[in-house]
Amino acid sequence: MTIPQLDFLDALKSSLTTNDEFHNLKGKISTAPSDFPHYTVHQDFMTFKDKLWLPSSNPFIPLLLHEFHSTPMVGHTGVARTLSRLADFYWKTICKDVQDFIAKCSVCQQRKIPT
Repeated sequence: MTIPQLDFLDALKSSLTTNDEFHNLKGKISTAPSDFPHYTVHQDFMTFKDKLWLPSSNPFIPLLLHEFHSTPMVGHTGVARTLSRLADFYWKTICKDVQDFIAKCSVCQQRKIPT
């Protein structure tokens, strides 16, 4: 990522502390962990199947989509490769968000080969 990782993690942690969805789910997991076998709470973060869990409304999602799809280092690859790069993250609408992001990407639409 182009943002230093420590700054990114601190900013992400800050965004989670003010998110109601995060706190509600964290509370449910704390009271009945057996009901959420794939979730784990680690200090100020939560994982789902060993992926960093984010609420679908998190402001960092557009940044992650940009970083893992649109930067020169990754080169505007398709949906499958972008999802593969985002393998360490999870949010409920990740597949749909990646598809929508790429569908709106002007560079991808200009380079797309007509069938």
